[in-house]
Amino acid sequence: MGNQVPFGCQAIPPVTPHIQAGRIRALALTSAKRLPLVPDVPTMAEAGFKGQESDTISAMLVPAGTPDALVKKLNAEAVRIMALPDVKQRMGDLGADIIASSPQEFSALIKSEVTRWNKVIKDAGIPAN
Repeated sequence: MGNQVPFGCQAIPPVTPHIQAGRIRALALTSAKRLPLVPDVPTMAEAGFKGQESDTISAMLVPAGTPDALVKKLNAEAVRIMALPDVKQRMGDLGADIIASSPQEFSALIKSEVTRWNKVIKDAGIPAN
């Protein structure tokens, strides 16, 4: 916005107001589908770069070994809160999709993402320090 950075990759919520106001130009979204907040911004696949889907995941995590009863209670409360109309509206206004999954589903997603990005890092020859 200050003409200091010619290019960047950013999660959508903090930049949406700037895209909408024309202060920055969004080239593409890494989501699998277009967002209603910025309907004219294509996905990476639409821009010719298939396989580049990547979402910013926000989640609540607890330490390994947390009792199942507590995990279930926290999950139930998080799902309940995310279903509140004002929360759904606010999250939508930020460009976020609410996916209130079970702890097991989220664990599987994390494992899948770790596998995916480990491959990207290995294939690109990025050293781990």
